[in-house]
Amino acid sequence: MNDGALFKRCGCKQTVTDPADGTTRRKALGQRCPKLRRANGTWNPRHGSWGFQLQVPGTNGPDRAHLRQSGHPTAEDAETALGKVMALLELAEAADDPLTTRLAIASLIRSALNTRSALPDPDEVRRAIGLGRPVDQDLTVGQFLTDWAESRKDLTRNGKRSFAQQIRTQLAPRLGHHALGRLRVGHVQKAFDEMEAEAALIADQNAQRHAVIKESKAAWREHRSDDARRARALLKELPPLRPVQGPATIARYHACLRAALTDAVKQKLIDENVAKHVYLTGVTRAKPKLWTAERIERWRETGKVPHRVMVWTAEHTTRVLATAKDSDCGYPHWFYAAFTLIAHTGMRRGEACGIAWENIDFTTGQVEIAQQLVQYGWEAGIQDGAKSDDGARTVIAPKTVLRALARHRKTQEEWARTAGDAWAKTGLVFTTETGLPIHPAQLNDALHALTMQADLPPIRLHDLRHGAATLALAAGIDMKTISAILGHSSYAFTADTYGDVVNELKKAAADKIADQLALDDEDGDDGRGEDGVLAA
Repeated sequence: MNDGALFKRCGCKQTVTDPADGTTRRKALGQRCPKLRRANGTWNPRHGSWGFQLQVPGTNGPDRAHLRQSGHPTAEDAETALGKVMALLELAEAADDPLTTRLAIASLIRSALNTRSALPDPDEVRRAIGLGRPVDQDLTVGQFLTDWAESRKDLTRNGKRSFAQQIRTQLAPRLGHHALGRLRVGHVQKAFDEMEAEAALIADQNAQRHAVIKESKAAWREHRSDDARRARALLKELPPLRPVQGPATIARYHACLRAALTDAVKQKLIDENVAKHVYLTGVTRAKPKLWTAERIERWRETGKVPHRVMVWTAEHTTRVLATAKDSDCGYPHWFYAAFTLIAHTGMRRGEACGIAWENIDFTTGQVEIAQQLVQYGWEAGIQDGAKSDDGARTVIAPKTVLRALARHRKTQEEWARTAGDAWAKTGLVFTTETGLPIHPAQLNDALHALTMQADLPPIRLHDLRHGAATLALAAGIDMKTISAILGHSSYAFTADTYGDVVNELKKAAADKIADQLALDDEDGDDGRGEDGVLAA
């Protein structure tokens, strides 16, 4: 590489006359100005400015390219700037195509010199070369997140799909335009503040719409036609109902971004994970609550479920299982077997749907959870392995469950004989009448219908799992054993999840003890004197 050259010039001009037509014009003296040097030939520090010029290595002849800049107050300043430019160009030697990379770096340098802005960051140029990326194209947050989600080999199909959806709908639209190397905490904090503000606005608009719908229906029932018309007109002006991104959902977006930026730090694309310093609204995890008589009464009066996660008592679960077992309930017997299995063992929906006959030992009652039926959007398919290492476990099915499974196996054998060659040999316990895996949503729909048929308060299918844990607690089983049965990652998680329901069970037990020990006081005397103080 040539060493470049320093020069000194000024902006002085002189008038010159064109001998051809006698016209005059002002011409810059540049380096020929006599004021640039003193009488003794040394440079005059009070006149002119210093500059440098450098031919870009590898460019010769008519295609040669130069980098130059003037305006530096001293020769030392110009020499320092020249050294920085040469150091940047030398980075191209590490690229697969040094000449192309050097020209790209030169283009970035030329743009910076012309605008007198900062030269390209050597670390960013070095990173781009190391990753084989064009040095003259900033890697944006959106590009990085998309490539990151696609390249993750340690994710399940659902995990990759979830990350891709989060990036596409929220992270890329709000942060994707930023250069990855220049992403700051303020950018990320603003994006998540906007998400929370938008969620609050949508929740408020949904509440307004629900209120107007309620008023419209009431006005229609009460024959208030004018009020009904006004309500319908207002509905046209209000936004439609939209899903609300709650704190837990926004926290998942943050977890996705944080994981991606952690990998970016490992790849030396950035120096720090700025997502670690972002503050979010605290997430309160919903904990199970019992459907007590008081709560059921309020639900029947108002139609409102008191808490997000509700579980049935043993009596409620027994009633719905009896309804499912009834041959006239409108559902095949395997629904009874499936709900009995989940209610007794606390299996997840996908785990129950993925159980194979080979996983069940009818002698010992052991049921091995080795695979699961997973939904990908609406499509469902068998996935080897449990949800997690802790999810891969063996549960013990009591005789009630084993009898229900044995009865269902006979039914399935009849299906196989009827289907003949059309029978799909999946080996699964819960199948269609042709042996294919059921869709997990069928269990949700069946439980909803059976709940209404049994005249019970509503729960989700997953709440049968919570109910199994609750019944185990009521039976006196210790929390650590329950954690192992459910396949939780830690005992602390189980204790935190079911802490509230344990207290409710204790209160219910205390009330039962009090009822058994209570004495009827026919005269209503509670032992208090006239002053209201209990007698000694």
